[in-house]
Amino acid sequence: KFLEDFLNQRTKRFEKQIETDLNYLKPGQQLFDQMLGSIRGIVDIEQAECDRALEKALRDKEEADQAREKQLERWIALVGTGLAVSGISSQTDAKPVESVIDPKESLDCPSAGVTPCLTYSVVFVLFHVGVGFIAALIMNGIINLVSKLVLKGTGSRE
Repeated sequence: KFLEDFLNQRTKRFEKQIETDLNYLKPGQQLFDQMLGSIRGIVDIEQAECDRALEKALRDKEEADQAREKQLERWIALVGTGLAVSGISSQTDAKPVESVIDPKESLDCPSAGVTPCLTYSVVFVLFHVGVGFIAALIMNGIINLVSKLVLKGTGSRE
């Protein structure tokens, strides 16, 4: 009997206390839910900003890589043009410097000695390299002009 009375009295009392505590804590729970929602929103915003910054960094890196690749392609084209023109000019006239300086003089390397032949060879090579260099400069000007025209044409379409 004692246990039944204790159970009935205390149960009702504790039920009322629990109900009072729940009513007291419900507004706090709503505030915690709002706080969690706010924190999630802030985290989402920061994540979006980080993603945007990463995307911009990757885009900038890709543009820099493309510019570097374009510069390398241009350099290869200019060196190739210079070497090609130099090779062609060396095959067209065997003695361009001598023919310009003294058209009647002939240089016979075996009988002339080592020094004149070496001097002739160095001058000969330098002349043709110079011709190739001039051709490469002309090609560089053409490439720059075409690039500017293409960029100008692309810019007007946007």
